[in-house]
Amino acid sequence: MQLNMLEAMNIYVNVVEQGSFIRAAEVLELHRPAVTRAVQNLEHDLGVKLLHRTTRQVSMTDEGEEFYQRCLSLLSELDDVRRLFSRTQPPKGRLRLDVPNTRARASHV
Repeated sequence: MQLNMLEAMNIYVNVVEQGSFIRAAEVLELHRPAVTRAVQNLEHDLGVKLLHRTTRQVSMTDEGEEFYQRCLSLLSELDDVRRLFSRTQPPKGRLRLDVPNTRARASHV
């Protein structure tokens, strides 16, 4: 399954912030190969290397740092838009009312 760019950006931000693909995968509840593949696809699509990888840690390249900052900005803006429009939506869900038996019987008489 191909991830969209925003999902891949979120994965990249988590890899950077967690400092590893494994920890990012755990936080995001994804398989590690999916996280690795998402970052590799980003690098391929952008035509730049975003991360220096070792067996123990990852660190950002200069391009990776620039991309990280832009990802933070875009993802923050997206969260703001979601919050703005979720407030204008009508409430959803079930409403449950508990009424004492005496009132319930009186309303049926």
